[in-house]
Amino acid sequence: MHAAALAAALILAGCGGGVYWSIGGDDEPDVELAAQPEVVRSGETLELQAGASGGVGSVVEVRFYRVDDNGARVLLGSDLDRPFRLTVRAPTVTEPTAVRYQARAWDEWGNRGQSPTVTVTVQP
Repeated sequence: MHAAALAAALILAGCGGGVYWSIGGDDEPDVELAAQPEVVRSGETLELQAGASGGVGSVVEVRFYRVDDNGARVLLGSDLDRPFRLTVRAPTVTEPTAVRYQARAWDEWGNRGQSPTVTVTVQP
């Protein structure tokens, strides 16, 4: 019986087919991000809160980023425990400015998901 299974696997592998499986899987976590308040003054604090679930295993870390105009992400901090949140200080601005934030979540298998960006208006 084992010989027949081995022969079938070798034949499939030889013609480009085969048996594939993944330990842990590769489904990324679903991540949503909220910022409160949505309008803040320069230097005041705001809270970023992420809801993260799904993926293959438990979500073990959420990292919070500011997304600059050029698309670069600046790591602001991370949280390892639910509820995933981070309090940050709004940047100093001289005119009303839209500041974008994003969260990324990792599950226990290393799969990463990310939220859409959220925008906070920072007033001088």
